[in-house]
Amino acid sequence: MKNSIFLFFLLPLLLFAHIKDERLFKTPNIISSATILLDRSGSMDKTTYSTHIIVRLNDYAPWDHRDRLVGWYDDEIPTDGPGTMSSFYEERADSLWILWLEWDDNKENRVDMNWVLKIKSNGVWYTFDGGNYSWEGWGYEERADTILISGIGGEVEDIEVYVDITTYYGLDIGEMRVNLIHIPGIMVSTRIKDAIFVIHSLLDANNDGLVNEGDEEYLPVKLGHGFHRAASSSTPGDYSYVYDETYGSAGSNRGESYSQTLRRWVPASSGPLYTDSIGSKFSDLWEHINFTSVGGHTPNGQLIAEGVRYINEWRNKHPDLWCMNHDLILITDGLSNRGTECSDWPSKGSEEVVLQAYRAWHEDSIRVYAVGFGTDIEEDGINELNWVARWGGTQNEDSIFIDSMVNIEDMDTLAVDPSYGCPSQDPHKNYLTGYAYIAYNAEALSSALARIFMKIAGIENVSFAAGEVTSVQEEFISTQYQARFYLATFTPDTMPIWEGDLRAIKLQLGEFNLDSIHPDLIVWSAGESLQVDKSADDRNIFGIKPDGSMLPFKIDNFDKDDLGVLTYTTAALIIDRVRDGLLDDDKGELGDIFHSSPLRIHMPNYFYVDQGFDRFYNEMKERSPLVYAGANDGMLHVFADSIKGESGRGGEEITGIIPMNFIPELKRLLSDHSYFVDANPVAADVWFPVDSDDSVKQWDEWHTVLIACQGEGGRSFTAFDVTDPLGETPHLENSIEFLFSAMQSSLLKDTLGYTTSTPIIRKIGVNWSGHPGRTVDRFFAFMGGGQWPDPMDISLLDDVFSGGNIKGSVIVAFDIWNVVEYGINDNVFIIPPIGRDLGLMNVPFPASPSIINMDPERGNRYDFLFIPDAFGQLWFVDLRNPDPWSWEAECIFTPPIPASSDSSELYIWHPAFYSPFVWKDPVYGDYWIAYGTGNRSDIFSPSQDRFYTLKYPAAAIENPEVAIPVYGEGDLGVPEIPTNAGWMIELQHLNEKVVTEPVYFLDSLKFFTFSPGSEQIQSPCEIGGLSSVARSYAFNIRTGGTAVIGGVVTGAKMPQPARYSFSLDGTGMQISQVSGKIEIKGIRSFGSFREIIKWKEE
Repeated sequence: MKNSIFLFFLLPLLLFAHIKDERLFKTPNIISSATILLDRSGSMDKTTYSTHIIVRLNDYAPWDHRDRLVGWYDDEIPTDGPGTMSSFYEERADSLWILWLEWDDNKENRVDMNWVLKIKSNGVWYTFDGGNYSWEGWGYEERADTILISGIGGEVEDIEVYVDITTYYGLDIGEMRVNLIHIPGIMVSTRIKDAIFVIHSLLDANNDGLVNEGDEEYLPVKLGHGFHRAASSSTPGDYSYVYDETYGSAGSNRGESYSQTLRRWVPASSGPLYTDSIGSKFSDLWEHINFTSVGGHTPNGQLIAEGVRYINEWRNKHPDLWCMNHDLILITDGLSNRGTECSDWPSKGSEEVVLQAYRAWHEDSIRVYAVGFGTDIEEDGINELNWVARWGGTQNEDSIFIDSMVNIEDMDTLAVDPSYGCPSQDPHKNYLTGYAYIAYNAEALSSALARIFMKIAGIENVSFAAGEVTSVQEEFISTQYQARFYLATFTPDTMPIWEGDLRAIKLQLGEFNLDSIHPDLIVWSAGESLQVDKSADDRNIFGIKPDGSMLPFKIDNFDKDDLGVLTYTTAALIIDRVRDGLLDDDKGELGDIFHSSPLRIHMPNYFYVDQGFDRFYNEMKERSPLVYAGANDGMLHVFADSIKGESGRGGEEITGIIPMNFIPELKRLLSDHSYFVDANPVAADVWFPVDSDDSVKQWDEWHTVLIACQGEGGRSFTAFDVTDPLGETPHLENSIEFLFSAMQSSLLKDTLGYTTSTPIIRKIGVNWSGHPGRTVDRFFAFMGGGQWPDPMDISLLDDVFSGGNIKGSVIVAFDIWNVVEYGINDNVFIIPPIGRDLGLMNVPFPASPSIINMDPERGNRYDFLFIPDAFGQLWFVDLRNPDPWSWEAECIFTPPIPASSDSSELYIWHPAFYSPFVWKDPVYGDYWIAYGTGNRSDIFSPSQDRFYTLKYPAAAIENPEVAIPVYGEGDLGVPEIPTNAGWMIELQHLNEKVVTEPVYFLDSLKFFTFSPGSEQIQSPCEIGGLSSVARSYAFNIRTGGTAVIGGVVTGAKMPQPARYSFSLDGTGMQISQVSGKIEIKGIRSFGSFREIIKWKEE
């Protein structure tokens, strides 16, 4: 496993790094228990060493608006943690000392600083002047100064540091982090201390530094705790303690305990060691685990047997919780050396622990996770623990904890067989790997426990991005094509890069869990391909520089200044992290594809009619199909679905591209998990005229343009020409070409929020320059300003009612060819509100717009745009005016909106995050606009949300002489009793939110909602229970008729909108993603291909 400078101390030792969508991982379908079995044998007192100590002097604090920080730590000013100045005590004074500053205020800034370091060693104070500095920057900056000390020859007895920091240009002290770092000091610890500290990090799930009841909301597992110690051959069985038991007397020495307030080890009070039953309070667990007392031998087999006995007794006492899964987590540092059933001899302890693990799983359905811990854990101990996990029903295959020196294919997984009693073969003498977690340091132990708990909670593989299906035209035109579903999944972790995968799956009727997709259904796996096809150095990864050049992402092209770090060593580490991931194996790793639904691009649209497009289709239909997806490893990835004329290349990474605004942000990959390219890529075929006078479309003037937004990862987007990425056609564009970025527009840099609103690209008629009275085709991109802040919470209302500068409160449009030809900086339109509505456009637009062609039979120019905002208001733009500078937005629906920023107003705040469905009724001619509300950026926020279905007469929309009515909720009916304005529903369940865009299919509107685990609808052993609840709804669009007003419970995890696939014989399939599974079922098809194409376009 790779180590990097400061990595151990900067890495959050937590289960969850974000308190946004990551909180949803706490909502399993069935509750589980885990009993931690901690080895307290004498060897757990062995010394461990960790280099690099960091003490935080000042941390980010939005309320701190001072412009000067001055004084002595640890005298006039206390530290902000983690760590205190006393953390440096007993460290070697002769070392490198660094004062490290970070700040971020999204504007020009300046910092003046001087500092002094005083160290007391051997009874003498030494003073070192760090000097005076003045640094200027923009946005996020890092600066550091170093003092190299030599010649003292002793340890630190006391230490103080003086800082004098002054900020300018509006930068506040609260926007700054100041760290004092000691390198290469050696921090001495022990195995039991490291284990206790990691368990503290696990229990402190909300990361406030304290273990209390507030953490139980975030860790969805009922916990218990047991231990063993003081084993002796004369008292077999009298050394394992699991529940309602104690070891020692009130006067027993319990060693040291970790102080949550002082953040260091202190002498523990005398008293016995306690165990904890399943479901104990986290605070009790922490109090009873937090002692370093150890001693005796290592009877792991007996400890597992005691754990099984306790769980079975607990089951008998709680018959109502029959469905609860139970797990044992054994944390130990070596071989078991005491047994009872397989003879009480050190050499037989290995056989016994494997036998007891086998019985736990095969006889009592209790899984056993084995975690080996220690820098010098021996090969025999690793073998034994792998056999424990193997027969205990758990496996950790293909993880960072596997001993890569062992060839898995050559292993005999039946060499040690406990199915008939004590195994005849010694487990510790038979190689096995891929089952246990072997953690050589505290960092790895933290990751191991996090992964285990995610498996226990049922969240090992999760998917938040809607899947992609193959295009309808291929399913009709190709007689050899097999329909596929492209599914992105990932495994949450404590590491900065979460293991992700993108798989192509054959579409067959049935259902499967994300963790159990049958191998015969998987066509290819991009995650596996990265481990096989190329070395990390051979990956085609590019970065985009501020001047627009797209260069190979290597140290020759991106230096420390580009990457925003101080040294070339760190710059090289960042580049290596991007290329090689977390493993030092020269293999690539795919990060998590979180909110970015994969996009497959193959042949152009067979059914689209335009000048020159038929030949464009014929020339381009043979290009290889590629799949595009953004990931939180900093890249937009491009994968091959297949390569023309070659076999076996499905899932191969073609390239990865890092947007220009993320180049200096990649250093976050060294410390914690962050969002990067975290929105759906969109693409369209666009005509690029030769010049502004050109009106004749030639086949080679058509281009395929892709725009990748960043969701909550960033406030930008990047556009590429992806017409022919592999150079397989006569088209002049024979590679992926960077076109433009929002970062190149000063207007967009100032107005965009987080780009959750992905663009819609459509053909519009605009004035033809030089030809008065005539119009010409142009392809425009339309989008909302995005989400702001992150997440959108009460602070947004504070800004609204205080007149603050709110990012994202705009509707954006731009002519793609014009931006490519003349640059984006002065060629973006911000569509203003009409004068009547000027005061209403003051909140962000996190949703994407929808655009409709009022008469497709007469042409394929689009006419009207609809987009909701963060207050749930609906805006309308008439795009028929050929002068884009004259476009205006009109608010045509106004729901109740908050009157102040008081928290009580949250229940009447109905933000819309998903694009509306827009439909012109072919029978009656009316326009229907449907969308739901719910704060997607904070799914746990209190709310009572809505689903609106609005009806407007054609004359009001199409005739500019007729005023469009402005509706409110009072104008709408209810399901099955609509008014002339439409109908709406108030979601009935507590904090229930609409979390998908509506899908229209055969006169029905379908959408999903999600309630984040705050109500109990059934017993804990039924679907939903105390957990979160997903529901599906289906309504007749015209009447609101439905079978179930309150929705149908479909599971307990975040759902995705349904996808549809149709085959050559006319049959159809509906693909649903909900509650950790994929469901594929047959549906009624349309009467003709033309109807399907029309439906697809709608």
